[in-house]
Amino acid sequence: VSAGVSHEDDVLKGSSCPVLQFNGDIRCRQGSDDVEAGVGGDELVWPCERERLRDFCYVMFTSGSTGRPKGVCGMEKGLLNRFLWMQRRNPLCSDDVLLFKTSVSFVDHLQEFLSAVLTSTTLVIPPIDWRANPTSLANLIKAYRISRMTIVPSLMEIILPTLEKNISCVYNSLKILVFSGEILSLVLWKRVREILPETTIINLYGTTEVSGDCTFFDCKDLPGILEREEITSVPIGFPIANCEVFLVTHAGIADEGEICVSGACLFNGYLAEFLSSNHTEGSVISTYYKTGDYARRLKAGELVFLGRKDRTVKIYGQRFSLEEVESTLKEHPAVSDAALTFQSKGSPDYKAYLVFKNKDGIVKDSLQYREVNSSQDIMASIRSWLIKKVPPAMIPSFFLHVKSLPLTSSGKVDYVKLSSLECASEPCGIAQIKSGSGLVNPYLQVIKKPTSWRLT
Repeated sequence: VSAGVSHEDDVLKGSSCPVLQFNGDIRCRQGSDDVEAGVGGDELVWPCERERLRDFCYVMFTSGSTGRPKGVCGMEKGLLNRFLWMQRRNPLCSDDVLLFKTSVSFVDHLQEFLSAVLTSTTLVIPPIDWRANPTSLANLIKAYRISRMTIVPSLMEIILPTLEKNISCVYNSLKILVFSGEILSLVLWKRVREILPETTIINLYGTTEVSGDCTFFDCKDLPGILEREEITSVPIGFPIANCEVFLVTHAGIADEGEICVSGACLFNGYLAEFLSSNHTEGSVISTYYKTGDYARRLKAGELVFLGRKDRTVKIYGQRFSLEEVESTLKEHPAVSDAALTFQSKGSPDYKAYLVFKNKDGIVKDSLQYREVNSSQDIMASIRSWLIKKVPPAMIPSFFLHVKSLPLTSSGKVDYVKLSSLECASEPCGIAQIKSGSGLVNPYLQVIKKPTSWRLT
């Protein structure tokens, strides 16, 4: 277990497991107290009967970002299908070196170590505290000549400046770079391609319930797509082997809608169903799984991720995805990273958290920012720039400057921590722009009329 205490408690309650392991230490949980316990004897009993075919081969708990963590019961079929698909498409060779850097609380770690074990490929396992350290990761890639790596875009944003300093070593070894877990912005793809022009960049999409990944996109095809399509992020592409992905609305299958998945990748249900005896023999999900994510299909068939159902908001009658605005903000020459939060309880609260590039990076990308010294000035210019890019309803009411975005143990942006930051106080060093008192009508804002006016 490598998550917070509250997450651990939820996992234990959901799994009815009396034993918890912390980095080699075994402890028994009795109520809310931790009690040291020895290992051995008859106390630790394997719960499966030998004569029964097991219903699942592993349990991965979801992050709980959309509620309490759920124990996803994964199947050998899904793991093997994902491994064989990648091995046939981009086979591991005897001289490959893999890096085990993904947290064990994130489903992608399964393929990291299984790929090495099943192909007898060298696997470098760094200390836990090195895995999110930009300097340490860059040094590992250089020292061990890592040839293939899976990474979350948020973490890549952090380590990219360090990789640039070691570009000759990374360039010579890194053959394949796999992005997974978050939207891959066009800006990040362009930066990586400039630094690693010979590296194959693959963008994967999936969830814990679909064995980690169910679609893929090879970024070598992206320049052609950009010539004929308007997109704000790298596509998630096409289904992997033995998987079917389709988009569904209330009216049926469409070219834009909720992502639904069927095929060999599907899980066998949630752990609570097995523990409560609600999961009967032969009840393997054989139809499809509704992911809660939305996408649209391009003319050539590639899928483009639009956002999660729980990150789709409606402001002044316009429904849109927060991820779409995040992707647009990342295109600004002064912005290194961006994240949005929206809370509708009481007075609507719509905020943009921005990480700025260092001064050299800003000057390199756009000379017009050479003389900008104040973060407030930069954010004012960013807001003016964004008004020209997106509809008025999509403009955040607050723009906040942060040094870095908080990340989960799997490297994704931690929106729960982000929304709970005390960013309004001066001691935090936060520059803030507020659009009036709370959320004012954005259309009145843009046409520079008093907020007491009403459009008729």
